[in-house]
Amino acid sequence: MANLPSENTIPIIDFSPYQSEDKRVALSETICNTLRTTGFFHLVNHGVSHDLVEEVFQKSRDFFNMPLEYKMGYLRPQGSVSLTGYNKIDQERLDPAVKMEVREAFDFIPTQVPHIERPPGFIDTLVKLDLASRELALKVLHCFAIGLGLPDEHYFTKAHQAVAHPELESDSGNLFRTLYYPPFTPSQIDAGIVRCGTHSDYGSITLLFQDDVGGLEVESSVKGVFVPVTPVPKAVLINIGDLMARWTDDEFRSTRHRVLLNDPQRFTKARQSIPIFINPDGHTVIASLNGKSPKYPPILTRDYIMQRYAETY
Repeated sequence: MANLPSENTIPIIDFSPYQSEDKRVALSETICNTLRTTGFFHLVNHGVSHDLVEEVFQKSRDFFNMPLEYKMGYLRPQGSVSLTGYNKIDQERLDPAVKMEVREAFDFIPTQVPHIERPPGFIDTLVKLDLASRELALKVLHCFAIGLGLPDEHYFTKAHQAVAHPELESDSGNLFRTLYYPPFTPSQIDAGIVRCGTHSDYGSITLLFQDDVGGLEVESSVKGVFVPVTPVPKAVLINIGDLMARWTDDEFRSTRHRVLLNDPQRFTKARQSIPIFINPDGHTVIASLNGKSPKYPPILTRDYIMQRYAETY
């Protein structure tokens, strides 16, 4: 019988060796080995200001605590090609098998930054964290190419020009999101209601900052068995998306994850998280890196991302 994974199976990787070229190869190999198994890892000493993350959490709480009528003034229209705006509860459904997904979100991309007066400084603070997270994402992508032994160690960063230059954003689907999961009482719990349905992410990688409430679960190597992810203070949780998995012929694992309402110590508290979704440039063709016996046909990034967004909204 397979040994079922525990809550402590998500590795914690120290990113400080990245600053030293002679230690970068070993770090990159560690990261890639992790992505071949769990598809998730906690990154510490990553260089993104913890105070900035906490400020975004506070500004986001202030926004989500505004009256619904105010937030609806920034609603992201159903079926719109715009990636910026407020998402009300159950506006998006990641798992069609559930009855309702209870969370609020605010999304933006750098070329679609709205003017929001309240709370003061809300958007400016989000933009600062977005830029810092993009810089980190490019370093992580650099490690992927090194760890995979690609001839060009900048192969992935070259395919993510819009990450490095946000003003080039058009159809890559790179997205900054701040999420708020309202608290529940035990009487409100229903078998068909979840905070976030089971899904995998779409693009290259996702960076996730989360508070200490917890609730995220990731699928283990045993299909259908999910394990809780304990938040690590000041860490960013990183996971692989489906396009990166396709690129590597599933050498890197895009792991399904979810947030349920199965622990009263957690669901009676509000939960916050900040995912930053990093995708290849829209015109990038995602084709097998080995070039010999690809598992998937080539696909254009923009086509794949837009298809997935259409399925979700």
